[in-house]
Amino acid sequence: MSNIMEDKKSSISNIIDALTKIENNHLNSNRNNAIYSMLKEIGLYTKALYVSIYELVDSSAFELTHQWRLFNNTESPNHDLILPTDGVPCIFNILYQGESIILDDIESIKNSMPTEYNFFWK
Repeated sequence: MSNIMEDKKSSISNIIDALTKIENNHLNSNRNNAIYSMLKEIGLYTKALYVSIYELVDSSAFELTHQWRLFNNTESPNHDLILPTDGVPCIFNILYQGESIILDDIESIKNSMPTEYNFFWK
């Protein structure tokens, strides 16, 4: 098997392990560490610079509950962030419908979602 396939298999295995840890730790504080590990593995697997989970607080705001970010080849810590839904209307509509958002290139939303682009990128 090629090195690329081995790396992908290993990455997927790491993601599954992280999911298992989340399930096993659903009642204790290790759950946050397990979620962070899962987001990190997803980020490494997809070569993403940013992976996050937002939870809908109410109809007016999302809360950033977990994130993994790679900036200048350094991981940044998780921090809380309340995201007003009126500040990112397109993203709100997508997330409110229960869908996920995956952007291969942040520049791809520059014209179609200028508010969101400026919020996340500027």
